[in-house]
Amino acid sequence: MLGTLRQRLLALFLLVSIIPSLGLTLFVTFYLSRSIAALRNPETENALSQSLEVIREGIERLGNDARQHAEVMALDPAARRLLDAGNVADLERRLRDEARSRGLDYVCLYKVGPPVQRIFGARLGPRITLPEPEQESLLAAREQGGLITGGEAPRQVSGVAPMGKGYMLLAGYQLDPEISKEILSLQKNLVMYRKLGVYTWISERSLWIFAGIWTLVLGLLSFGLAYLVSRGIARPVLELRGGMERVSGGDLSHRVTPSGTQEVRFLGKTFNEMVEELQTSRRALVRAERLAAWREVARAVAHEIRN
Repeated sequence: MLGTLRQRLLALFLLVSIIPSLGLTLFVTFYLSRSIAALRNPETENALSQSLEVIREGIERLGNDARQHAEVMALDPAARRLLDAGNVADLERRLRDEARSRGLDYVCLYKVGPPVQRIFGARLGPRITLPEPEQESLLAAREQGGLITGGEAPRQVSGVAPMGKGYMLLAGYQLDPEISKEILSLQKNLVMYRKLGVYTWISERSLWIFAGIWTLVLGLLSFGLAYLVSRGIARPVLELRGGMERVSGGDLSHRVTPSGTQEVRFLGKTFNEMVEELQTSRRALVRAERLAAWREVARAVAHEIRN
């Protein structure tokens, strides 16, 4: 199968060039694939989800507490009498004191419309802001008993309870801004980590596809380089072999052009000198044969003359 020198050189150079590169490519690809896969840790996703769930459960507990406080305050007989009498100032003062004693951050009284109208809102701290819920959210909160405002980053947790006919009471807590930031950070990290799973899946396969393409390109380049190198070495040897065949066939006028490595050029030069010597010896042999033939003729003529 590999009978000629050129074929053997081609196979040798191809193996020498592609095997180390292929091994290094596979090792680096496997190492990078393992490194990417290590980023996808289910425990990290579970930890993020559990942290977010703990915060949400805490907010829900605050909402339940706020709803219970709102229901108790809405059922207060003294507050109901003030509401029925239309004494809004005294009602606000009483609800404010009651909310402060219960540790609430704000209390609001709404008149159910349409439209829904806020009668008063009392802030029980210097940095407390009153919630500004939409009318639909507020009416839904009256049925559900609670309201969380602030969107993805909750700022207030409120409890809602009906108070008399056509009124409802809203009371609750303002969350620490750090809690809102923590919720946003956890949600962002959780979304990014879930995207990371898709990214790692794509990256691993892209990495192996790239490794396959690179191996193919490397194989073609190695084959081309091995072909050129083996051709540069084998061609002068093949030319020298062809010259020997022609000389052995009797063509002493043939000469080879020395090329290739220094050793091969020396062989070509030596071959030409050898052929030159053979040609010179052959010419001398022809002259000697001719002279011998003439001597025989002269000897025969002299013999005939003597006779």
